[in-house]
Amino acid sequence: MTHEPNAAGSLSQEPRQAPSGAGDASVISAVRDDLRALEAAVERTARGTGLEFFQSLVRHLAEAIGVPYAVVAEFADVNTRIRTLAFWARDGIVDNIEYEYAGTPCAAVVRGDVCHHPTGVSELFPQAKPLVELGIDSYLGVPFLDGHGIVLGHLAVFDEQPMPPEPRRLFIPQIFAARAGAEVERLRAERERLGVEQRLRESEQRYRDFFEEAPLACLIIGVNRRVLSVNCRAAEWLGYTREELVGMPVAALYADTPAGKAQADASYRRFLAGERSAGRELEMRR
Repeated sequence: MTHEPNAAGSLSQEPRQAPSGAGDASVISAVRDDLRALEAAVERTARGTGLEFFQSLVRHLAEAIGVPYAVVAEFADVNTRIRTLAFWARDGIVDNIEYEYAGTPCAAVVRGDVCHHPTGVSELFPQAKPLVELGIDSYLGVPFLDGHGIVLGHLAVFDEQPMPPEPRRLFIPQIFAARAGAEVERLRAERERLGVEQRLRESEQRYRDFFEEAPLACLIIGVNRRVLSVNCRAAEWLGYTREELVGMPVAALYADTPAGKAQADASYRRFLAGERSAGRELEMRR
């Protein structure tokens, strides 16, 4: 098993002798093929977002590496479970799955390690039912991180055949993992934003319900001393429609008496001075 602790770095390789003669052309050709495969895969996944991106990613990742299976997965609601965001199996996208990662090769990956099992993975992890049921022999998993270096999930490719530690198969998933991590982080931020907006709407609805259903007359007065909003009880008590009251100078609603406009003016001045003015009776007109 190739097992490297740093997902952000490159996988270590054994030093090789520089090729010579006919070998030079073979190596250069292989490198060019790898670069073309990577370029094509990156281009085909560059424009998508969300589900479209993840499904495109696993398809082109499998094609670039030359394996029949590829998944992108994130932590489920608890950090002991993994759920796939897209699952490529041979010729198409299949249903997503969710599972406990203990006892699977994913366990090392979600800790932040790059994990490569060139062969015998099903025998090493008999509890990994999805792999065992598919007859998987080799596995390569790469974690992806958020901007703070926290593991969000992983990419994995696997095959019924052995998967030698070729450079192409080892570095391409790491490149895709960075893009996958950015998209998962973006989606989580979007979900959080939508959640905040939903909670705000619910709070506003509770306030509107309280305001409308209050048994007392309620008026909201602007700093220009005009009515901004009233509830049904206020309109009923004052003898106006709500449409008539909104925008009306509040002074027009007070009786022209010491307990009316004079008391209202004094209360308003105390309010502007930051003093508490609750519990005062004001005489209104109808």
